Amino acid sequence: MNKFKFIPLMLLLLVGCQTTRNNSGFPEILFNELPWQLGVSRDSVVSFSEYGPYKHVNVTGGLETSNGKFLGEKANISFVFSSDNLDFIQVWAYEGEDYNAAKERWLKIYHYFDSNFGGVEIPNVTAEEGFDEAAVAVVSDRVIGMAPELTKKFEKDGATGTFILDMLPVKQPKNVTLTGKLVYSGQHDTFYTFVFIDRPNTQGRLTKNMVEINKLRI
Repeated sequence: MNKFKFIPLMLLLLVGCQTTRNNSGFPEILFNELPWQLGVSRDSVVSFSEYGPYKHVNVTGGLETSNGKFLGEKANISFVFSSDNLDFIQVWAYEGEDYNAAKERWLKIYHYFDSNFGGVEIPNVTAEEGFDEAAVAVVSDRVIGMAPELTKKFEKDGATGTFILDMLPVKQPKNVTLTGKLVYSGQHDTFYTFVFIDRPNTQGRLTKNMVEINKLRI
């Protein structure tokens, strides 16, 4: 039986994002699940008109489309630019109130990482026998599946929680850095499944701890 160790304890406060270096190791393998390439211009992004229309995002100054596709599934995709060059892509694989639907997309991302990039790592969690589908599902259930119940307890004290579980491929592809995130926002009672696509050989975007506890905004 696979035994898990969560490091640190789940209810420590989130104090920000810690960076992690890219684990490049399969230089012959490229990430090619999306048509857009990092570093290109806005005009190049919107030239893929079959995935439009593209909308401006006020918060980031970037673009987004609700007609993207990732791993064969329809997905919202956000594009963030630096000096008019595409800096990173955020795939919204799921957004909604159904944990099982969010988990389904999460496991699909697991299979993609596992099949193409030598397995997965879940930061702050160790598994004695490694992370197969069953292990990933158990960790997801414990951290994110239980989040609504824990949030109700926080709300009694006038607080709410944001729960975040990260997943990385063991070996990053040559052309990008991939980070998967499964999230529950207690404030919005919403689950999210994300994949971030960052520039290669750069620092990634890992959450330092699994839970952020904030004052409840009414």
